[in-house]
Amino acid sequence: MKRCAPVAVLAAGVVLALPSTPVHAAAVVQDPACMSNTVPANDSATAAIPLPFAVNLFGKSYTRLWLSNNGHVAFNGHPFERPNTRQDLAAAGQPVIAPFYADVDTRGAFSGLVTWGTTKIGGVDVFCANWVGSSNQGVGYGDVHDNRRNTFQLLLIDQSASPGVPGDFDVQFNYDKVEWESGDFDGGTNGLGGRPARVGYGNGDRLAPKLFELPGSTVPGALLDSSPTGLTKGSLNSTILGRYTFLFRGGGAATGISVSGQVVDNKGNPVLSSIEICPTNPGPCVSGNTDANGDYTLTGLAPGPHTVTANAILAGVLPETIPLQIPATSPAVTANKIVLGRPLLVPDGTTITPWHLNLLGLPSIDNTTDFDVTTTACPGALVILRVFASSGQRLLTTVLPESATQPGQYVASFPGGLSWQPDRVTFRYEITCPDGSTPPLEFDIYLDPSGRVLTPSGAAVEDATVTLLRSDDAGGPFTVVPDGSTIMSPSNRRNPDRTGTRGEYAWLVAKGFYKVRASKAGCTDPQDPSKDFVESGVLEIPPEVTNLDLVLNCPESTSAIGDIVGTVAPVLSLSLGAPPRFGTFSPGLTRDYLASMDVTATSTTGAAVLTVHDPSTTATGRLVNGTAALPTALEARGTGGSFGTLAAGPVRLQAWQSPFSLEPARVEFRQRINARDALLTGDYRKTLTYTLAASTP
Repeated sequence: MKRCAPVAVLAAGVVLALPSTPVHAAAVVQDPACMSNTVPANDSATAAIPLPFAVNLFGKSYTRLWLSNNGHVAFNGHPFERPNTRQDLAAAGQPVIAPFYADVDTRGAFSGLVTWGTTKIGGVDVFCANWVGSSNQGVGYGDVHDNRRNTFQLLLIDQSASPGVPGDFDVQFNYDKVEWESGDFDGGTNGLGGRPARVGYGNGDRLAPKLFELPGSTVPGALLDSSPTGLTKGSLNSTILGRYTFLFRGGGAATGISVSGQVVDNKGNPVLSSIEICPTNPGPCVSGNTDANGDYTLTGLAPGPHTVTANAILAGVLPETIPLQIPATSPAVTANKIVLGRPLLVPDGTTITPWHLNLLGLPSIDNTTDFDVTTTACPGALVILRVFASSGQRLLTTVLPESATQPGQYVASFPGGLSWQPDRVTFRYEITCPDGSTPPLEFDIYLDPSGRVLTPSGAAVEDATVTLLRSDDAGGPFTVVPDGSTIMSPSNRRNPDRTGTRGEYAWLVAKGFYKVRASKAGCTDPQDPSKDFVESGVLEIPPEVTNLDLVLNCPESTSAIGDIVGTVAPVLSLSLGAPPRFGTFSPGLTRDYLASMDVTATSTTGAAVLTVHDPSTTATGRLVNGTAALPTALEARGTGGSFGTLAAGPVRLQAWQSPFSLEPARVEFRQRINARDALLTGDYRKTLTYTLAASTP
């Protein structure tokens, strides 16, 4: 079975191959069933958890696992207790899967707890382990730190029927936020440095492919959001940034064999391309992208014969596929250089009427309308035109007559409604001049697809709203592709978009499953008048999808232009939630106490800032109990910010650069009590002033 490149075009209602670019979206799956069980805030693991399906892990079937707070699961009993990232994942002495093996500590006041559960996604069973928290706040690090938090997830996805055999499954690591990399026990300072986390899987020995750790494991800074190589900046077998999918088939892991290579054009220049490596025999493909130098490295490949397909992101560069043999004896393979050709451009002396530039920036025609191709050659020549599809199939052979009024001009006229499929076609001329010379002439033309938004009578619906929806799975759920998303080509990243005068619309999109929705004010679904939109079925990209006409029932209407005005008065409002309380201070013990309060703010100004300060002239910035005051000043911060002391004046909590309404914000407080601080029985308190201002106070 022929495999298509991992990219596609959705152009005027038809899908064609184009390159893929991962999109930054939430990678963590937010499903309540996934998070229905909670792991206590400690350094240990759960009891055995039954799996909803059996997994074949390195040739052995498992039906249960143990979940550790410390970023991993094990299959033969309790995993690592306190982690030691000096040792690789094989040190467990049993099979482990680790989305982030490190010293997770969920005991901090602002840390979420680890959860787990089972659900169905796209109709298949899924086990979920989540280091996310109840409000997506993430988890802290040891020892009891929560100023930095990570949000990540492990999914085990049943693939025994897609197609497969019992035990086949996918391992999916999802990352939305990675702010820390090591705990105190592993030599970290403030969550950074020391011996950072490990990401991967192992079978309890150190033999590839039974031990794999993602590049960047144990490298300081490499996995953090602040790094260009961070976990949220990359992906594997997914167009969602922060999502890494490893394919376990027939008891074997996504082996960790890597393939590297380079993609250039026919002048030796590097080409930014999508890459897909597929086994010749049935099996899963692995996809990715080249860098600015045209280089790529893909991991998780099995031994055997494969093909490597490169599909350029640059306009006007044709895809190419080469064979590749991956030996079982090597952990890394270098593929032959892939050279991408450019299409043959229309030469001087040849005109196409009418024509336009398509989304690839190449001359294109609409094969639903009449068009002419006029070529200049020597007068009195015999001119034979042959037209070929990109597959090599010959579509047409004809002898062209010479113009009676313009000697040396030869016109090929084509009627609208040609049965040629939307594709690149090559015009190849055989020219024999009276002097016996045979000048070569060959060029490419692109046929635009014919899908549009139409009425039941076939009239074009101009200015209809068309919306692109996408899912990684044919069963959904389908969500609207964010406006400006890199899942769409730079040629059009508007979503929703509007149809043109012929009802046409166009996107270049990445590999995946799609739906297209069309709507317009006053129009309805012809099959269900209660619906004000129509929607296509599921479109798998690739392969190509043609003739995607969406039909709306739209009455005749007229329009007029008039203004409508609404006025917004200046507003600055701030409401406070329940007062924060630290709880009971314990004398004789050095400790930081934490408290928080939610606020809601509204501002119609262009920019605003929220601050807090202590207006009192008595023990400014310190909590007081009668005449007694705490020695250490109170500290405050906004979510994600740094603590500032109220003794030094107003503390800046949060700033906005544009108007907002009912915007939630959280204020966090910290109070240090030292072991030798003299504490008086009763409540220590202060009345603070919160200020929302149009400019910094």
